[in-house]
Amino acid sequence: MKKINKILNRDLYGFRFDLKLKFTALFLMVSIFEVSAGNYAELSKVTLKYEKNNQEEIEITGTVLDENNQPLPAATVMAKGDKSGTLTDLDGKFKIRVPKGTKILVISYIGYENSEILIGDKTIINVKMVSTTKSLDEVVVVGYGTQKKSDVMRSFFGYLHETLSPKGIVISADLFGMTTTNFDDLNIGQVLEDALPNFGDPNQHVYEVVKYSMDRAVERTIATTTKVFIPNARIGTSTPAMYEKPAFDRRKLRPWLQDNNYPVPYTAQMVRDQIKAAYDAGLDSWLLWNAGNRYTRAALEPAL
Repeated sequence: MKKINKILNRDLYGFRFDLKLKFTALFLMVSIFEVSAGNYAELSKVTLKYEKNNQEEIEITGTVLDENNQPLPAATVMAKGDKSGTLTDLDGKFKIRVPKGTKILVISYIGYENSEILIGDKTIINVKMVSTTKSLDEVVVVGYGTQKKSDVMRSFFGYLHETLSPKGIVISADLFGMTTTNFDDLNIGQVLEDALPNFGDPNQHVYEVVKYSMDRAVERTIATTTKVFIPNARIGTSTPAMYEKPAFDRRKLRPWLQDNNYPVPYTAQMVRDQIKAAYDAGLDSWLLWNAGNRYTRAALEPAL
């Protein structure tokens, strides 16, 4: 034993080895190995869990149709109890990944009853939606009882046409975009066929539309009073209230003029008419807008 201690405690190549130090170093090496091994084991668990979760998803495809077997675009498709989902495309088709074991797929669309479909072992699900029956939300109270929203809106559209059109006033209406794809009133009373007979086409009067709009904008810009509330600027106690405001330079206004192919193709003359309207309203600048960034060259070239 004395011989072993003597060997361990002697100088070796200039380094002195101590038995206690040697065992301490050995313990640290083992501890480090155990910690590293533990960390690797935990990392492996996380990796395996991630891979396992990925493997526990299934893909479901299908089509959503209305009661007339027409595709329903932008219908919402979700796994029941899950916050994520998808929308159907223009052909009513969808593709969604849901956790394995999901039992019910929920399809919803404005104006239709929600549809809950049992998934089972199906990976292709086609759904035919059912229109909602008349509910309290579909009717409005009028002076002599109740009427459907769509009936009230149809009457209102007709009233505007009969009252304003004889005076030479061109009127137009902004409708919810889905009135172009739905045949019901979307529970807001708007039906495309009810609006079409009662409104003019503003694209036939591009000069008048731009000129009227810019004249009103210039008036409000250069005015020194306004009906719009401005803190601490009310003038007297008149009703309706009027407020002082600074007069601004009309050149602050720069309208976006249309050069589109929707809803009608804009001709060179239509573009020039808008530009003329902007100048006639006292403005000296304008911008053209086209979603495809393609503009009517003839409208911008000097007249021959």
